[in-house]
Amino acid sequence: MKQYIISLLIVSLAIAQTFDVNNSDLKMIVTLHRHGARIPSSNALNLKDKAPNSGELSVVGQRQLFYLGQILKKEYIDGAKLLSAKYDASEIYYRSTDFNRTIMSAQCLLAGLYPAQSGDQIPDDILTNRQDLLNINFKLRDSSTVPQITEKYPVQNGYQSIPIHVVERPRDKILLGYGDTCPQEEIWNPENQKSDEWKRITQEFQPQINKFAKIFNLDVSTLDLFTVYNYMDIIIAQQYQNMPLPADYTNDAQLQEDMEVLYNLRIHLSLYKTPLQKKTTVTPFLNNLVQVLSDKVSNPKNNQKGYFLSAHDTTVNMVLQGLNLTSWECIEQTYMKTLPAGTFCNYKPTRYGANLIVELRQDKTSSKNFIMIRYNGEYQKICDQTTQYCDLDEFKNRVANFVVPNYDEICGLTSTTSSNEKSAYSSSNYLKYSIIAVIISAFLL
Repeated sequence: MKQYIISLLIVSLAIAQTFDVNNSDLKMIVTLHRHGARIPSSNALNLKDKAPNSGELSVVGQRQLFYLGQILKKEYIDGAKLLSAKYDASEIYYRSTDFNRTIMSAQCLLAGLYPAQSGDQIPDDILTNRQDLLNINFKLRDSSTVPQITEKYPVQNGYQSIPIHVVERPRDKILLGYGDTCPQEEIWNPENQKSDEWKRITQEFQPQINKFAKIFNLDVSTLDLFTVYNYMDIIIAQQYQNMPLPADYTNDAQLQEDMEVLYNLRIHLSLYKTPLQKKTTVTPFLNNLVQVLSDKVSNPKNNQKGYFLSAHDTTVNMVLQGLNLTSWECIEQTYMKTLPAGTFCNYKPTRYGANLIVELRQDKTSSKNFIMIRYNGEYQKICDQTTQYCDLDEFKNRVANFVVPNYDEICGLTSTTSSNEKSAYSSSNYLKYSIIAVIISAFLL
């Protein structure tokens, strides 16, 4: 048995392929991003009274995502020539969580990616001879008329309309695998709060919590990781609205950084603390990612080149930890300056508009497919944090050895879950959950 396990480990850790990004063709990108800045949940540090339009995408957030779209246009349309300059429905798929701020963020990004007056125009013969085709049968109460616009673009000012797909929240396992789609989280979260790690990290940050409470005139006895997180959520949103905050806080860069690290730690300690939590929550996303990449490689007629996902900081963190690019352990180690040499960790919080891009490439010499991953534009070391590229087959094997094969069962979903929903996220093609998989998963992604 021991020999068998060692053999499996050797196979999974086989010498990685060597690739040259300059000798490769970019085939596809899968882009996950957080929404832009949102309106604070409160105009003051009051956790009970909601501000008008709280949580909605702010004008700052709209500009942020529009700018991200412009950046991606420069990189993948103007530069890499991956996507067409004009919107092509066969190339682009965009999905968002069922929140106004994420849907609007997707709209803003697309406005930057495919700017006004870049789309199709109405043919001259229709504009000249068949204006009747553009009319809608509707009689106004006062019998007046609304004049047709005269420009050639179908929508005024040349706005390009592009579909954004949404799955209702309780069924969105891919982007919200840590939330309502997994009832087990209601059990995991309270257990995590009672853990020694939760208590230890609270103690490590107690001096900062005390200072924070004094500056904002808060009762320190009421502050735990959850309440600190809620206050910081308001403060960060207020900062992006340029709302005034106490000078003792804004002038203390170290305190701000420490509190944002604690803010980020709370997300991980609640949602991705235990090995089972880490694997379960991200399983639907990783399975879907593998499926999207595999479909592109296996089907020559598949013209999809851009797969976009608009979601939340919790989603981005879920995927980062699933790809071994962050964890609560390495965030704490970075803060305590105990991170092992040679280990990399994304320990800073996922800011508004944070983005992760998986590039699917094909080596021109060997025709081998491989992936590269960018976080906020920077290429990451993947597959054991050794190189910036990973053979696609190796990546798929690593995912198979990491994900759980029974997400629904672990999450405590009822048998009433529709067969269509189950099949959409089925992981039956991956290795069965076993002790061997647990051992191999130590050598993760």
